[in-house]
Amino acid sequence: IFARDDRILTPHGTVKLDGLAEWPTHSAALFGHTPEEVRDMDSEVRSVLLAHHNLEATQAELARCREAIRDGSIWQLAERRSHANPHLRDAFAWVLEQLEDIPDGPVGTSALDLLASTDPVRSGGENLSDDVGARPHILHLHALLSMRWRSPGSWWDGSDSDPERVVLIEGATPPWRDSALGAVVSALLEEPRSIIMLSTPLGPIPFTLEDVSPWCHLECPDDVWVDSYEDEEIAESLAELGLAELPLVRAECCAMP
Repeated sequence: IFARDDRILTPHGTVKLDGLAEWPTHSAALFGHTPEEVRDMDSEVRSVLLAHHNLEATQAELARCREAIRDGSIWQLAERRSHANPHLRDAFAWVLEQLEDIPDGPVGTSALDLLASTDPVRSGGENLSDDVGARPHILHLHALLSMRWRSPGSWWDGSDSDPERVVLIEGATPPWRDSALGAVVSALLEEPRSIIMLSTPLGPIPFTLEDVSPWCHLECPDDVWVDSYEDEEIAESLAELGLAELPLVRAECCAMP
């Protein structure tokens, strides 16, 4: 159908043959032909040639999907492909809404099953995008963090009382054991019963998890790390960790005291 309408498939959507000076994608079927030459062909011959190309493009995309399933990046592939068409983007946005506010019923059950099936801790980098916070393995990671993380039961000075405050270190980039160490030591010397948190593009995390992926392997511009969260956003994240009642101190990186 696409070939008869002089449309060719690409990894990013369909393109009309009319007006092309160069191919936006390549295949064995198109090799050796220019768009102008193909436009000058008999309509039946042209349709067959474009159909062969479209079949190659379809097979390549299926192979790309299978490989993405194997390496755990199928969601990121779907995320990228959703930008190829407004209708695809609308459909993907609907899926994101179901994951962010899981409803009752079959759709909600499917969403929970999807989250539970993902591996939240992965090797390699994590590309940052507008949709990164809604990726199933990121949502799973945040759910595990809120359910399993607990504040320390004792402190470096030997005391075992309740924490006195939360210190959020901002503007530091991984590895935090190097970039944020001065601020951590300063905060603990000032108040040993401090819960140290790190500001990341995925939200605040405990300093004790500073070397856990994906937080430490986010691939994004350097200026993203210095962006500050609004107080309301921080309060919401801390509430999920049971820290809403503690005073919050926001600190910048500093040298070792």
